[in-house]
Amino acid sequence: STGSPQLINLSGFGQNSLKSIGAEPPSLAFGAQTIGTTSFTQNIRVTYTGTATVTFSAPTFTGTNAADFAVFSDGCTTLSNGTCGINITFTPTVAGVEAATLNINSDAAGSPLQINLTGIGQAAVKSLSTSTPALVYAAQNIGTTSLQQNARATNTGTATVTFSAPTFTGTNAADFAVSFNGCTTLTPSAGACVVQVTFTPSVVGLETATLNLNSDAVGSPMQISLAGIGQTLVKSLITTTPALLFGAQNIVTTSL
Repeated sequence: STGSPQLINLSGFGQNSLKSIGAEPPSLAFGAQTIGTTSFTQNIRVTYTGTATVTFSAPTFTGTNAADFAVFSDGCTTLSNGTCGINITFTPTVAGVEAATLNINSDAAGSPLQINLTGIGQAAVKSLSTSTPALVYAAQNIGTTSLQQNARATNTGTATVTFSAPTFTGTNAADFAVSFNGCTTLTPSAGACVVQVTFTPSVVGLETATLNLNSDAVGSPMQISLAGIGQTLVKSLITTTPALLFGAQNIVTTSL
């Protein structure tokens, strides 16, 4: 037809494929952690922000305390949309603030994507407390043994406490004894352990002593005050028939 062909101008822009990622949060701060123990995991979320698939290689750590941080799990191998996650733990080897950098390695622009890491190493603390600072026994006959009472020890530190045998000191130490020792080792998560103590008085009156819970905890021994009263064994009788009344009875015959 007339004027054929008709011409239409076309235009467009060509761009290179863009491989880019971001991460949240930009840093991880681990709280105080006992030296030689491993923290709970913290998570880094890596977000896809480009136009082409990103391929990851293994994450690495750099910095002063790089060896004290570790990848617990790595969910980032390739990413073409959405997010993936990397979980990090902290196992301090020294006391004080530790720092390192997590390098998220990939073929994205600007790789590696870096995350600042910090944590605090603290020395293991072995400490104990008690909810039974004193045991008081009721009056007890000399030479007889009371019911046991419980002395309790609770781990208030960050490391396992190891006990040696309990001992007694004080004026009347020989009159108190351990009937059961449930304190050999005690972890921070184990709650309390119990030492059962009895009292066998040898003298009349107030008796006192101290129970020493010996261990490798700070301030050992933990001391429990003991007190009891010794009393003389009393032999006594009472009667419910203070008098007997017989009825009339013939001479030289025997009553019922």
